[in-house]
Amino acid sequence: MNPARTLLAGLALFAISTAANAQTYIRLTGSTAFRANTHSAIRNILASGHTYAYTGTTFSSANQSIFHGTQGGNPVIIKCSWSGSVDGTNTVSNSVPIAFLPDSVVGTIAGQASVAAVTTSTSGADVSAPNVGMADTFQNSTPFNSNPLTETKVGVIGFKWLTNRGSTQIAITVDTVNGSNVYTTGSTASLSAGMTVTGTNIPTASKIGAVLDGNTFTLVDANIGVAANKNAATTSSGNAAVAVASSPISNISNQLAQALFANGRIPLALFTNNPAHETIDVWATGRDPGSGTRLTTFAESGIGVTSTVVQYQPTISGGAVTSHIPWPAGTFNGIAYTTGNGGQSSGGNLVTYMTATTSGINGYYVSYMSVNDAATAINGGAKELSWNGTYYSLEGVRNGQYPFWCYQFVSYRTSIPAPEKAVADALANQIINVDSPVLLSSMRVGRASDGGLITPNY
Repeated sequence: MNPARTLLAGLALFAISTAANAQTYIRLTGSTAFRANTHSAIRNILASGHTYAYTGTTFSSANQSIFHGTQGGNPVIIKCSWSGSVDGTNTVSNSVPIAFLPDSVVGTIAGQASVAAVTTSTSGADVSAPNVGMADTFQNSTPFNSNPLTETKVGVIGFKWLTNRGSTQIAITVDTVNGSNVYTTGSTASLSAGMTVTGTNIPTASKIGAVLDGNTFTLVDANIGVAANKNAATTSSGNAAVAVASSPISNISNQLAQALFANGRIPLALFTNNPAHETIDVWATGRDPGSGTRLTTFAESGIGVTSTVVQYQPTISGGAVTSHIPWPAGTFNGIAYTTGNGGQSSGGNLVTYMTATTSGINGYYVSYMSVNDAATAINGGAKELSWNGTYYSLEGVRNGQYPFWCYQFVSYRTSIPAPEKAVADALANQIINVDSPVLLSSMRVGRASDGGLITPNY
């Protein structure tokens, strides 16, 4: 063989080999409501032995994370920086640089939270345009559709309406018995079913199921059978506790949602049909304009995805709201929004509002969040509301009785390079088949737009 040809052939093989093993970067952004499922799916597509690290206290709610590993035999670094579906659609479609964790942050196989290297100065060390987005809205529902993305429908996610813990706090003394879900108190006169009880030596944010007799009640909690959540002593007396009266709101309708968010507050009596509640207020709070959860909520309820609303920003001290104001005016992706029209940047932050007591404002908050974030809020004492008389359930979503849901998409630019597309498609397939909270294959109904008409899948 001609030596020159042999050299060229060798160089070609080397180039192919090098390309096959080059480092692939996936920079993900978008839906905070779906991040827990996305984090799980990322781990499932990476080969055994991958490492990961994240900011914050929990992996599922981390706003930033980084994964080092291999996918399909090729090395890959996957970085996540969650900002909301609408904002993610903008940054992916328009190649807007945002902050990601630097490559130097390498976690452990078991995961490493609040990595020492992740500081204010390093958390934004990699400022790059994301190449893959997670969206819980159709791109054409957002203002950012001039650069069409390839959208792969991967699953369904549900949402809930919530009201906060309550307003009235009652100081009580609770005796606890180790290993038992029965607790006694000597001051039951003001206790009622549905109250939230918190204290030093009793399970945090456990709910009273029923008052059994004059001084005994049962605490209902997801972890009630876990001994670690009990008082360590066999019997302990005199544990100071606080009981919080539950919100009297149980349902919200389209018309109530529209009236509430258009005005920012309406009388509690409109929710309860009780004239005694005419002087107590219900206040709106929620997410910012970059949120897909907000877009889905406003589409489903008829508020309108581009409507100007009034949402309140609380000041919280010691788990109680001391004051609040209409959300200050600001800008989102260069678009100015008026006073009241802003909101929280993530559902995790919104949970804090819904688990606070509101005696300082003489009323209650109503808000909306994903099922994942709602579970955290409810465990903290918030109360789930029925939507037009129907509570969330998996079967309700699958069969069309509960319409407060949307599709989840994996999206990327049409020009995405093949190695990056391969990882994004692997992620999409993993969510479709395993990691979506509601699998597409289980849906008996569908819809063609956010908040659109639900029709049978046949």
